Amino acid sequence: MGRRSSGEIDRIRRTLRAMVSDELRRAGQRFVSARYIAQRFAVSYQTAHHLLTELERDGFIIRRAGSGSFIAGRKNTLRSALLIFARRAKRSGSFGNLLLRQLVAKMETMELPFEVTFGPLRQNTFVKMSILSSGSRLG
Repeated sequence: MGRRSSGEIDRIRRTLRAMVSDELRRAGQRFVSARYIAQRFAVSYQTAHHLLTELERDGFIIRRAGSGSFIAGRKNTLRSALLIFARRAKRSGSFGNLLLRQLVAKMETMELPFEVTFGPLRQNTFVKMSILSSGSRLG
């Protein structure tokens, strides 16, 4: 495996930070492993381990020997969600309808208040999801 440029490593670092900060992830949820990072981004295990160490040092994750990496505590909590779909998502059997049903089921499982709205959307935009949260990430 060849040595990656620092620009590529920075891109991977930004991607991992975005994954940790994703509004759908919760404190205490398992994060990806060094093995996954190595395979997904085609880097050495040592580089993946180093990237996880940086995330831990910066307070994004907590690592437990033998257990893995977990999202660090955050004050962000989801309060509600607004799901905006194109009108065609009402059509039974359509991809939009399938996605809508899956999202509604997930919101109900999470006991998260949500609202579904149908309206005309710009071309190539079939779903917009706006999540309202309170607080900010610790650290």
